[in-house]
Amino acid sequence: MQSPDFSQTYFELFGLEPAFDLDARHLRAEQQRLQASYHPDRFIGADDKDKRLSTQIASWVNQAYETLQDPVKRSRYLLEISGAIIPDDSKTTSDNEFLMEQIELR
Repeated sequence: MQSPDFSQTYFELFGLEPAFDLDARHLRAEQQRLQASYHPDRFIGADDKDKRLSTQIASWVNQAYETLQDPVKRSRYLLEISGAIIPDDSKTTSDNEFLMEQIELR
């Protein structure tokens, strides 16, 4: 099995132009085509290298599909690939004094 170019964007992987509006049917059809080609079940009898590679590719395809099919994730991804720095919203503070102050203010 030949390794794909993991440096390509998710849009390139699915043959789409980088844009917020995309053809959802094309995206789904390409996802199914890629999974049919690279799903690990197709490589049960293959050597360990090909098994590992098929798992990597299938995971990459799934991650790309999940990102592009969700409008919020797609918009963040578009910003990322165009060089924008996006702060991580998931970080919270563990400063107990600050948190207690906020609770008192409420």
